[in-house]
Amino acid sequence: MSDLLKVTYSDIVKTFQVTLERSERIQNACALVKKRVKIHDDRVEMLEERISNLENNFKKRWQKAGRIKERFLTLNKSWLETEFDVNLLLKPKSKSSTVVRRDAGTTSSGVQRGRPKKEFENLSERSKRRLVATESTVDCDSDPIEKVLLAAKRAAYIRQEHTLVKVMGYVIRNRENAARMMTQLSCKTDLMSKEEALAFFIDNSFSKAQYSNIQKESPARFPSYYHISQWKKECSPAEESIIISPSKVTVQLQALMQHTSQRIIEVEKEEISKYLDSNNLDFIKMTLLSSWGLDGTSNQSQYHQKGKSNDSNLVATVTTPIRLSHSDASQVFWVNPTPQSVRFCRPIILEFAKETYEFVRRTKKNVEDEISGLVNVKINLTDNKFVLIDFTFVMSMIDGKVLTYVIGSKSMSRCPICKATPNKMSSLKMLNKGFSPINEEALIYGVSPLHCWIRFFEFLLHVSYRMEIKISWKRMSPEQHDLVNIRKQMIKKRLYEAFDVKVDMPRAGGSGTSTTGNLCRRVFSNPAKMSEALEVDEEIIIRFVNILISINCHEQLDPEKLQNYCTDTYKKTLEKYSWYKIPSSVHKVLAHAGAIILHSPAPLGVLGEEGAESRNKLYRHDRQFHARKTSREDNISDVFSRAMMSSDPLISTVSLYKRQKAKRKLCLPDVVKDFLVTKEETIESDLENYEEIDVLGDIMDKLDHLDDDWKADDEPDENDSDSETEEN
Repeated sequence: MSDLLKVTYSDIVKTFQVTLERSERIQNACALVKKRVKIHDDRVEMLEERISNLENNFKKRWQKAGRIKERFLTLNKSWLETEFDVNLLLKPKSKSSTVVRRDAGTTSSGVQRGRPKKEFENLSERSKRRLVATESTVDCDSDPIEKVLLAAKRAAYIRQEHTLVKVMGYVIRNRENAARMMTQLSCKTDLMSKEEALAFFIDNSFSKAQYSNIQKESPARFPSYYHISQWKKECSPAEESIIISPSKVTVQLQALMQHTSQRIIEVEKEEISKYLDSNNLDFIKMTLLSSWGLDGTSNQSQYHQKGKSNDSNLVATVTTPIRLSHSDASQVFWVNPTPQSVRFCRPIILEFAKETYEFVRRTKKNVEDEISGLVNVKINLTDNKFVLIDFTFVMSMIDGKVLTYVIGSKSMSRCPICKATPNKMSSLKMLNKGFSPINEEALIYGVSPLHCWIRFFEFLLHVSYRMEIKISWKRMSPEQHDLVNIRKQMIKKRLYEAFDVKVDMPRAGGSGTSTTGNLCRRVFSNPAKMSEALEVDEEIIIRFVNILISINCHEQLDPEKLQNYCTDTYKKTLEKYSWYKIPSSVHKVLAHAGAIILHSPAPLGVLGEEGAESRNKLYRHDRQFHARKTSREDNISDVFSRAMMSSDPLISTVSLYKRQKAKRKLCLPDVVKDFLVTKEETIESDLENYEEIDVLGDIMDKLDHLDDDWKADDEPDENDSDSETEEN
């Protein structure tokens, strides 16, 4: 074709003026082509049709360019340079084409217009329904079963039977799973409630993938994970009350206690309503007693994430609801059935930090400021009845290190209550005289009953190590050190042969030793074998066991009886082993247990720190398997959410029976029963058979990182002025 006959899309587009009518634009373009090319008379109609299609294409491109000429020319440069094909327009129509009858769905050239027709099986569900509505258009060879299902679904839709519409739609989309659907329909078990499903999810520590795989195998029993993810939100306070940063997650204490109160009220809603009806009351004032504290854990996993904070140390500030009672304590409506379980231990703050003196003091002040600012919570019941709840807190979920920091002391060897030094604590004269003055403020923090198992065991263990030389550690010569080391290996071997335990073994990463709480309770469970292995007086061991069981008991103790028993034990210990310095943790229990009980609003075992200690391993586990690694902020927020969900009082109560059934309950010794204010034949003791593992509470040993960064409390402080002098 010569240059004279050449026509490009750009030439034709220039004739499309927006102000003209569409028919006029097409006529102008056709005139341009006819002027440059001699069009055959039979092809005029084809030319108009092709110009019309080109004009439609131009409009789309013009709109896409935002009606801006410069942008249009830039985006469509190659398209505008395309040559308009006129070869077919130069020839007349063939005879065969003239006799072809033009249908409504074809062009003048016999080309099929619009989309190609699809078979019925290849249509979308909506198109199939439309065709089923007009039976004459449906191919007779189509699947009759599918046509019947579609017709039934349309009939259900017309009748507004929305449940049937969903069922029929599911059957149509999943016909290949007919056998599986039949199995589910024949399943006699009911669908789990949301509380049961969440409890099942938490008890088994499932991930999203694990639960989804189980749910697929039994959808008639387990709700979908989508519902689980929605129900999780009900286990935490409102999102706006949770503050997240790369190194810290905290929840407003007011919001946390309001949510905790609401969930507890849901558990006892029926009983409270009966009480209001029987007393003809519209509302009632209640008090929720809770314990709180903080504990640090080291040797955390460190991930390659941006941020200046170090994620090797994590400090958790937690609280546990203990008792919901009438404001005048006349009636108790709810008591925490497992106050030392992780399933009721709720996080307040999770922070990547080290448990230093300044950090502990600052955190204590911040939490106490929030506690002082708490307002009463109103929770509505039915029939215009409600309850009004105020809050009382006890800082008892702490260990000896935190207690020393809290009272403002940095010496672990001094008694936090009477400030006695190791020499005074080991003086029989001081014992008869009485340790005074007593700091009553320190009495409200409890005795840390879980840690006492370790402290009492370590005391007897170190006494056994030095049995041959009978002197304190500071006066040992190199030869005496060798004797102690030889005996130490012998004692370890005896304990391993007697109890299958490895004691006093350093743990990897410097996170304490192998002497854990469970190990100590196992050894204490057989005083005779323990006495034989350690060569320590059996009567003292039995007395220690009775005292430890008493302070870990969940029943109210008689302070006078227990204190007399502790004092006698103290005297017998000093008479037998006066050469060894009494540790401050042992002295605190033996000398001040009665005074601590008098200042405690609940039994000592109820206000223990076991729940907080057990949580430490769960934080480590959740960080690794149930939290995102995309950033520290995502990681710590996922751990916080998981802890909040697993500690929800309502969900934790659902599977409580199964968890309690997995544990072995032992009777209290007769001596301990005499200490109780209320006698009972069988009371649950914390001295359990630790060879049986609880699903969640005993995933791992309770204590694995104790006292890893401070001096052991059985070693006198070098700064104590009278730690070198004898006072016996």
